[in-house]
Amino acid sequence: MSEIPYVNRLGDELERAIRRPARSSRRRRLGLLALAGALLVSGSALAAGLLSGDVEMQAAAQVACYDGADPDFSGSVAVVPPEAGSAAVSPVELCRRALDPAHRGMPLVACGKEGAVSVIPGRRPSDCAAAGFAPLDPAYARARARVARLERRILAIETSSDCIARDELVHRIQRLLDRTGWTGWTAETHRLGTGPCGTVSGLGGDGRRYISHGLDAVGHRVLVARAAPRRVTDLLYSAERSLLGPLFAESGAKCFTFEGFRARVQEVFASKGLGATVKRTSMPRGTSLDDEDGRWTRYKQGCTVLAGGEPGDDSHSVVIDVFVSP
Repeated sequence: MSEIPYVNRLGDELERAIRRPARSSRRRRLGLLALAGALLVSGSALAAGLLSGDVEMQAAAQVACYDGADPDFSGSVAVVPPEAGSAAVSPVELCRRALDPAHRGMPLVACGKEGAVSVIPGRRPSDCAAAGFAPLDPAYARARARVARLERRILAIETSSDCIARDELVHRIQRLLDRTGWTGWTAETHRLGTGPCGTVSGLGGDGRRYISHGLDAVGHRVLVARAAPRRVTDLLYSAERSLLGPLFAESGAKCFTFEGFRARVQEVFASKGLGATVKRTSMPRGTSLDDEDGRWTRYKQGCTVLAGGEPGDDSHSVVIDVFVSP
């Protein structure tokens, strides 16, 4: 159970999204990206005293996008974060991009509920009430703008070095909060994460960094977790530099033995100066892979396919998980 209330609500939302059957290959892919992003990015915040109530939570909250296929809105098409450092893109526009192309022309309205933001089919705030939501707080745009400015500043600090020690990053973030008028907010260490560095931001499923993972509006805290050097996480997850993307495609295009794929993974990461431990992992019963990259077909053929990866405990290695067909 998370210490941040919004994370708990988001977890419930994700569970509903996962249980809902996908209706198209496009939506399946979006669901995987949204889930990856939500595991790394969750929570919200705004400066104390400027605004009050749920708008604090909504300002950096992830946006649940519904296509209306479920009458009770029990399944979300995607859960997406606001654009990093941007206040200009509205929740409606974010969801219009995420929806299956067949649904992008429908009228949409942004609603609020318990510190979260939901976008549903509709034209006016009364449609939110009819669906069991509240209208989005009128102060949302102003709140989002302030969070976006904080986000840009924190990301600028983090990108100034490949690895900033956690205590040093806490000190620098606290000076930022004091200097920019976030009265009553504190930067604190968080027990989550592993590695020698500190981070507020996390990589979303789209390969971009977001700070809402470390923002706690209830406690007025910016949480600095442990992390691997940025170079390592970027080589795993970033949109531009990720080595996992090509390896996912490779494991779907060719039938590897476990030994063969382990050698290939180690070769790829060794070219960037990183060691790689490759571990067998079991696919949960009753689940399957999105077959757009061919991995599900290969798995059923008895091949080894890539499942995912994470940084190692040190600053120069990764741990890669693979599914091996029984």
